[in-house]
Amino acid sequence: MSIVFEELNRRIITLAYSMDTDIEFLCKKKYEYLKESGMAKKEVDFVRSIDDRTLQTWRQNVIRQFFAAYPRQMHGLLPFSDWASAQRYVLESFDEENRQ
Repeated sequence: MSIVFEELNRRIITLAYSMDTDIEFLCKKKYEYLKESGMAKKEVDFVRSIDDRTLQTWRQNVIRQFFAAYPRQMHGLLPFSDWASAQRYVLESFDEENRQ
């Protein structure tokens, strides 16, 4: 059973990681288009700060949902504790899959 949960968790966090990288790419393009459209740098920076806060909140919520889904005694089964360690976990999983 724990193998199934481990694989499910890996796939879910990998999906979240992929979504995160797509969102970052789209935001980068958005800022380029805003700048090209003539928006003032100060306004583009303001939009960027809102996007950064929103993405940070989303990342924190993804991690919180993992911990909310598990009883406290099982939190140690999760191989990450925050977004940075979840990213490392995904990248290590990619490396491991590529080696096989």
